[in-house]
Amino acid sequence: MVFLTHSILMRQLRQGRAREWARERLTTIGQACMSVLRQTLGDTISWAIERIEDDGWDVQRIKVELALP
Repeated sequence: MVFLTHSILMRQLRQGRAREWARERLTTIGQACMSVLRQTLGDTISWAIERIEDDGWDVQRIKVELALP
């Protein structure tokens, strides 16, 4: 899949521009994914702590709610 994407980019754009465009876009997408991951993980941890402290849930119930093994 990566090779196919690379081939298409190289055909549509000049080689130097394609490489720079791909590098910039992939870095931006990677940064956005990491940001979403951090936010989601932080929200999930906060939710789990609230369930334990406020609602008296145990770890097993939290794992079930999150569909974790």
